[in-house]
Amino acid sequence: MYNVRRFDNVDDIAQAAVEQTIDILKGAISNFGSATWVVAGGSSPLPAYELLAHHFVDSLDWSKVTAIMGDERIGPTDGPDNNWHAIERIIHDLPLKKLIPQSDLSAEHAAEHYEMELLRLPKHDNGLPRFDVVWLGVGSDGHTLSLFPN
Repeated sequence: MYNVRRFDNVDDIAQAAVEQTIDILKGAISNFGSATWVVAGGSSPLPAYELLAHHFVDSLDWSKVTAIMGDERIGPTDGPDNNWHAIERIIHDLPLKKLIPQSDLSAEHAAEHYEMELLRLPKHDNGLPRFDVVWLGVGSDGHTLSLFPN
């Protein structure tokens, strides 16, 4: 069953995303002892990160949460196009574990290294990494996770 929700503004979307994320992460921690959160780059999720960092720091045991990057660009780790750099500037005070691609490597080497890191995450019974929450931003051209239309 699908649950479509409509919001009047960005602040309402951010609030709903944060509240639902907190609930899911708490449930995963309760059930598994840890949680894995796939974060999204780009500008659409930034208001939600701001809300988390300023109003939800004490909402759960962040040390039991691993944040992984859902999409990243190859280039300098502190460059303006680096997705993690933009997120880290906001959530740097959350004491979560962070698993990010090495975007300063070649695409092939960064992918190989990141795959090895992802294989260390908690797994489902089928052996695949357990992603408890996956955030997807959507660009103005309809792209998500750096996958562009056409």
